[in-house]
Amino acid sequence: MLVGITGRKCAGKSTVHRLLVERFGFSATSLASVLTGTGSSDASVAIEAESGNKDGASTHWRAAASERCWRSDAFYILPPSLSRDHIYALKKRPYFLLLAVDAPTLVRFRRWQQRARASCNGREADQNNDLASFLREDDIEYFGLEKDGTEEERSCNDAAGSGERSVPRPPMAIWRCIEIADVCLHNNSECLEDLAKQIARLELNRPDWLRPAWDTYFMRIAELASMRTNCMKRRVGAVIVRDHRVIATGYNGTPRGTRNCNEGGCQRCNGGARAGHALEACLCLHAEENAIIEAGRERCAGATLFTNLCPCLSCTKKIVQAGIREVVYGAAYAMDARSSVLLAEADVRLRHYPCTWSRAKTHQDNLGTPIPLVSKDLDHLRLNR
Repeated sequence: MLVGITGRKCAGKSTVHRLLVERFGFSATSLASVLTGTGSSDASVAIEAESGNKDGASTHWRAAASERCWRSDAFYILPPSLSRDHIYALKKRPYFLLLAVDAPTLVRFRRWQQRARASCNGREADQNNDLASFLREDDIEYFGLEKDGTEEERSCNDAAGSGERSVPRPPMAIWRCIEIADVCLHNNSECLEDLAKQIARLELNRPDWLRPAWDTYFMRIAELASMRTNCMKRRVGAVIVRDHRVIATGYNGTPRGTRNCNEGGCQRCNGGARAGHALEACLCLHAEENAIIEAGRERCAGATLFTNLCPCLSCTKKIVQAGIREVVYGAAYAMDARSSVLLAEADVRLRHYPCTWSRAKTHQDNLGTPIPLVSKDLDHLRLNR
């Protein structure tokens, strides 16, 4: 695995880099340029310019690294000084993971002032080290602005002076890098130990950051299926899997050939009914029902059902009757207790697996291991259906 760091001014990028090397077993590696011929170690990374014209306006970048970066038991980290072009080139590689570090503005401002005082060697800091000056510098770096105007304005002025129309290169804006980051770390504490604990919770040395585990893979398919819903209450998706092969998928919505729920097809969903109430008046089929219907009972026997919302009691009965042997769910539902009792009686395993597009945005322990279905543990995950 190869990790790169990006983030806003004074967010703590260098500190995160140092902690990953000193405490979490990452090896610091260099960014070597093929053009200059620097760097030849087996853990170095090369960034090469290709297909650029004579004025460099359309230069593209290609990243290459040693095969060690792909190994699941080897962890390397690049210095926190990557340019946007370098990051864009590296993001094309499956062994690269981008970590974005951020912090509240006032916290970053205090760090900036401390850095300015330290640079003065005890002398009085420059009078320009006020909040307005910091925000100005931060905006220039974050939005890719020029000190005398935006990148676009400068390019337009140059073109007008030369009488030619030029296409400006995108500004070197930090927000463009943060937007494509795989992991986000909020460094809002001045305590080094607190930051170390936050890094530990991310578990950056998990091998499934590069290649998702089966549970993550199928849960994301269920989440993708949920995007097709037409139900007004909730996006729910389900996927039935046997021997690591997808048998069927489903999402919630009104029956085929009828008016969609989001077009007024179901009065119960459009009327604001509470979770678990008036389900007999609901015209929408649930995601689990649609997946079971699509698969058929014979193919459901012994299979596993993944869904981003714990099944209701009605779907639970159909799951048991179809012969499904395991249910993996993401978020809790209003009738989890009744569903869990029925599943336990039928010897169907129920397992909680947090569902999210970016696993870095969740805070959980022992991802993928069975979690007891206790109501107090699920209160913060409850959703309406």
